[in-house]
Amino acid sequence: MRYSNVDYNVLYVDPSRSANGNGSTPATAMNALPASASSIPERTCYLVRRTDESKALTLPTGSSSVTCLMILGMPLPADPMWELVPEAAKTAWGTDTAEYANIQATSSSASLQLPSAQQFVLHRVNLFRD
Repeated sequence: MRYSNVDYNVLYVDPSRSANGNGSTPATAMNALPASASSIPERTCYLVRRTDESKALTLPTGSSSVTCLMILGMPLPADPMWELVPEAAKTAWGTDTAEYANIQATSSSASLQLPSAQQFVLHRVNLFRD
């Protein structure tokens, strides 16, 4: 996926899945983001399925040296970002009724640091603490 002149590798994340996949397709989606920020690959777009808050992901913790990172909640068809999303995601998750992908910052994960970031995109994500 190309965004703002950067080619991103898309990894699918579905927090409602019980099993963790490799993230290469919606059917084999990961069910969590990396626990450690240092495990985030460069130029990665985590395309996250929109769900209710009870199916929230946990924000990675620590520091990452990545320069480009996207955490993209699955866009709605009316969103401009919809055009960037692979067709497989549109087919699998495009009709979901939830408005946002949910990511929770817990007391242990509330310190994601991206000191080398040149491009950080957080779109259609409800980032919350409880």
